[in-house]
Amino acid sequence: MTFSATRLGFDLRILETFVVVGRELSYRRAAEILYVSQPAVSQQIKKLERQLGFTLLDRSSSGVRLTPEGAALLRAAERALGDLRDTLRPIQMALRPSEHRIRIGYITTWARTEIPSLMAMVERDSPDLKVVLESYVFDDLLQAIRNQAIDLAIFHLPDVLDLDTSALHLMRVGSTQRFVAVLAGHRLSGRESVTLTELADEAWVAATGLYAENFVALCAKHGFTPNVVVSAANAETMLGLVRAGLGVTVVPNQPPGWDDLAFVPIEDEVLDIVVAEHRDAPHPFARPLVGLIRSTFATAVASRGERYGPGHGPGHGPGRTAPAGGTR
Repeated sequence: MTFSATRLGFDLRILETFVVVGRELSYRRAAEILYVSQPAVSQQIKKLERQLGFTLLDRSSSGVRLTPEGAALLRAAERALGDLRDTLRPIQMALRPSEHRIRIGYITTWARTEIPSLMAMVERDSPDLKVVLESYVFDDLLQAIRNQAIDLAIFHLPDVLDLDTSALHLMRVGSTQRFVAVLAGHRLSGRESVTLTELADEAWVAATGLYAENFVALCAKHGFTPNVVVSAANAETMLGLVRAGLGVTVVPNQPPGWDDLAFVPIEDEVLDIVVAEHRDAPHPFARPLVGLIRSTFATAVASRGERYGPGHGPGHGPGRTAPAGGTR
């Protein structure tokens, strides 16, 4: 029997979903990576199996495994999708040279390690792609992607506030521990971890805007109101104020170059890292770049020895996963 994608009625997105599930051998992790609900992933796999007429994945109490037919399709799908991307990329560049350029916005938190690592990967894998980088405070970053002033936005999601992301397509690229930054001689600097309630009596250096609102709401969930002594718009300034002895602060990573500070993980506090693009303005090179961004954050988390990264987060703490196109 001869099959074709047109006759079978499935599109490339279903094949891409199958490839992610086949690689991860986890419907939950696939849903997190694709930033869709787990039932949606399951429905797409079942639809593909019905159309093909054979089982691709076996699910049991011990986990998910590929059937022999599924393993064969995974190898073929990976080759086919890779060949298609490699073929389309130069054609798109030739026909639409303006799309050879992509604008990426990010919060300053990622400026020291993750963004330079990402650019090294882009230079290695897509040397003809021109990337324009722009750093923002979170509120301005959201405004920029909503107004299509940038093509992609990288940020960590607030874990208490609900944001209106109805105009955006969110793609989860990883997760990270939330840390409290304190002076090296602070009473908690030698701890392996702390709870947020242990920090209730501290003087706080806070963020501004939506991240600040999220932090206050998070503290309220833990039964206290933070004593905010000073606020700053970006992580570099916040850490500088901690260094000056004005208080402690929370950050979503452990940036290098702050040897006089200690970064102590806050227990059960995990943040989703996402890439956002505008639903009405998808960029042809967004998907390959999202893969590189995902690899960048996985490498950064592994190099810091954190417990959290892609495949963790929701289900391993209070971090929540939003449905695609929903509100956060």
